[in-house]
Amino acid sequence: MTIIRKWVQRDFKACFLISASVDGEVVSRIAQGWGAEVIRGSANQSGTLALRDMQRMMKEGYSIITTADGPRGPQYEFKLGAILMARIAGVPIIPIGCAADRAWYFNRWDRFMVPKPFARIVIAIGEPYAIPADTPLDQLELHRINAQEAIMSLMKKAKSTLKLPLEIKK
Repeated sequence: MTIIRKWVQRDFKACFLISASVDGEVVSRIAQGWGAEVIRGSANQSGTLALRDMQRMMKEGYSIITTADGPRGPQYEFKLGAILMARIAGVPIIPIGCAADRAWYFNRWDRFMVPKPFARIVIAIGEPYAIPADTPLDQLELHRINAQEAIMSLMKKAKSTLKLPLEIKK
């Protein structure tokens, strides 16, 4: 994550969407410590407010950084909220996957990963994925699937680079 910290310090306008739950507090403090903006919210309790805040931050030139599998999962299942916001705002989704050769995994639905000290970490960044503004709502599912597949492919590439098993544990 030091790469994202360096981007923020070099005037990359980052805004993290982080769960409003207690689980999100540590991540929120880290992001703010880097100088990034933070929106606290989730699709379950404050989804409309989070979408409004994300749109406002994008109009101010911020890039929204979030995990797209939602506050309750299932793990790795990309949710429609990020697709809808990209469509509304007219901005592409930048898929990112990562892997670490040594890490701790939290015993929770998303198996949140924390790389161990001195772990080798690979971050794979994909091509921007645009959702056309005229895409009908009933056709957003195809874009959700495409974005999810792009991220899963990047995660496998990151694991392959580290010579880790390619299966993604769910």
